[in-house]
Amino acid sequence: MKLRVLVTFSALLLGLSGICRAGPADFGAWLSGLKRDAEAQGVPAATVNAALDNVSPLPRVLELDRSQPETTLTFEQYMARTLVAERIERGRQLRAANAKLLRSVSARYGVSAKTIVALWGVESSFGHGMGNFRAVDALATLAFDGRRPDLFRAELIDALKIIAQGRFGAEDLRGSWAGAMGQIQFMPSTYLRYAADYAHGGAPDIWRDTGDVFASAAN
Repeated sequence: MKLRVLVTFSALLLGLSGICRAGPADFGAWLSGLKRDAEAQGVPAATVNAALDNVSPLPRVLELDRSQPETTLTFEQYMARTLVAERIERGRQLRAANAKLLRSVSARYGVSAKTIVALWGVESSFGHGMGNFRAVDALATLAFDGRRPDLFRAELIDALKIIAQGRFGAEDLRGSWAGAMGQIQFMPSTYLRYAADYAHGGAPDIWRDTGDVFASAAN
């Protein structure tokens, strides 16, 4: 029993030390390399510097990364927490309230209204649970000191590509601790591939424009 407690305590210490194992100098050197890579992929230096000059690792992001509900709950527990009666009823109300827009999007993309609304509800509770982390900060943290650095490094560069398009700045790209953005929680790479503008002819706004949210989910 004592050995088990000691092993568990040691694992906890190792996990906590991993959150802050690298110092500011290490992060600065890493960030310089990241900036070079982004510029090599066509992101203007001015965009890179404006978005990243004040970035620093966020310990809270790493804490959340190490305690995801998908790894700490059973499937039944996760479903029970997600598919609550209040969320289902709210989804029905919003489906009715947005019926005309949903019919239009469904006809354009061949995806049912109930599927679009279900995605909207699960991903962000219909826009009320988007998260308020700056994507560039969250992604830089996970790329520098997370479990999947290559994945999040690529996502961070894609976030910079979105900023380089000119409609959104680093402050606009907000979402979850993992860098998933907007009302349908698109990672930057998903945004670049699938985000769709419904009616305005500009960069899709998956944070505030319901038409763009529905069209992007359907796409």
